[in-house]
Amino acid sequence: MAARRPGTNGGAGPPGRDLAAWFLGAVTAWMPVGRRDWGRAMIAELAEIVGWRARWRFALGAARAALASPRASGPPRLVRILLTAGACVAAALGIYAAAPAAGLFAVLLPVLLVGCLLRIWGTPRPAGQAPGFGLGIQVVMGAAAAACTVLAIYTVRHFPQPAGNQDHRYALICPLLAVLLAGYTGLAFWLARMLPAGGRAARHGMSAAAVMAGCWTAGFLLHEQAGLPTTGWAWPAAIAAPCVAAALATRSTRRLEDSLMVGVWATLLGALGFFIVTVASTAGAISWYTHDRQTIADAHLHALPASVWIAGDNLGGATFMLIILPMLTLVAAVAGGALGRIASHLQPGHRFGDTASPRPVSGA
Repeated sequence: MAARRPGTNGGAGPPGRDLAAWFLGAVTAWMPVGRRDWGRAMIAELAEIVGWRARWRFALGAARAALASPRASGPPRLVRILLTAGACVAAALGIYAAAPAAGLFAVLLPVLLVGCLLRIWGTPRPAGQAPGFGLGIQVVMGAAAAACTVLAIYTVRHFPQPAGNQDHRYALICPLLAVLLAGYTGLAFWLARMLPAGGRAARHGMSAAAVMAGCWTAGFLLHEQAGLPTTGWAWPAAIAAPCVAAALATRSTRRLEDSLMVGVWATLLGALGFFIVTVASTAGAISWYTHDRQTIADAHLHALPASVWIAGDNLGGATFMLIILPMLTLVAAVAGGALGRIASHLQPGHRFGDTASPRPVSGA
């Protein structure tokens, strides 16, 4: 497409025909007068970029810089504050309307998430740090947190508990879930923002998380669809994944801290993966649970319908696993890192006590 010369529309309207140019033009139009030249420069630079992915990456980065930059005048900053507050209120009202039994979950989740993200996006990115890989991690983690939120709302809405029930009350479970989801997402976004391009430990950790989710999915499906006792066997295979990933990462770099970062990334995505698999498989196999003798007996003991009992029990169990699973994953990763370091010492030509890395480390 032909590039439009910068400044032809004063930075107030769409500077080009594609959506990336229109988006950037709309964002820079909100900037104070003293920074309009910077906005025009960004629009002119966007006109020189070819490829829709590269154009959108640049447009989003420039928009974030424009919104995070200090405002010279009051109204734009006030507008930003009002928009943020409005988004939190709208999200809280939407969640409460969908699942009133979730209690404080409707307020805590949007407020904590927005607070974490605003604090993170206000932190300068390290010099020379490329945003591409970190942005991909942020998208994956954001999608996983959104999936957990939707599944929690679905469970509360479709399996309501009787009034006054004291077992696995949604009003207690869901606020804890909101704090955990905000903590997971905030930590992942902060680490991804600090990542150098192509973080080796992050790749190994996220690969381990994918294997962990696959093991749990296979175990739940075989257990609930075929009635096989496979969930117990899925756990050793799942916990072995971060151990192996940390061993591979540390064997290459000979740095034990890399194994810790592998464990962190495996935990961040793997624990959310466990929550998604557990709650989704419970909802998908609810008819199987209502005919399971053990589930019926437990539900009768707590004076609840079988479907309501198992939905609340598994939602609570999956939420508490967001606390317990990081400990198991980190221990497995550290053990794998130690094994990888031992293996690196056994390589031909390596002398014990030599801690030099065979190649430059790309970072955590």
